[in-house]
Amino acid sequence: NYRGDDLIVNINYMCDKYNNIYFIDVPLVCISDLMNIEPEELNRTVGDINRLLSNCRYHDILELFLDLLQVLRKRFFSPAEENSREVFLKVAHKLDYYVQKVLSLEKEEGAEDLVKQLSSLMKTALGIDFRMLLDANRPVNGLSRGVRKTSVKEKDGKYE
Repeated sequence: NYRGDDLIVNINYMCDKYNNIYFIDVPLVCISDLMNIEPEELNRTVGDINRLLSNCRYHDILELFLDLLQVLRKRFFSPAEENSREVFLKVAHKLDYYVQKVLSLEKEEGAEDLVKQLSSLMKTALGIDFRMLLDANRPVNGLSRGVRKTSVKEKDGKYE
């Protein structure tokens, strides 16, 4: 006695119920097929996430990752709830901050798979080529490329 939309209903239920960075792997798994994430890459990404959960300094990046997962989930499985414009405006306002924060994350934590998936989510969900922005802002031979400072300030892993 299954309905044709049971899968969609269940995905939406699970992603709503576990819409928290501490359970971010649930919506990630739900979206992984849509994003063509291979199982090994998915496991490495979840490993990166689990390492970052213990460091509140990067919780805002995990929140961004979760927001992007939810944008795609809503777009594909619940179009009436689609909120990409709202998330786009939030991200655009803090884009310089996110670029610098992710560059810091790469330097301090590695997390290559998480950064790769974050870049892919930004491109797919919002049309932002985050990988290009990261590459353009990486120091070359130890020299800064003149990165513009953002007015958004960080305090305890949150931005103001």
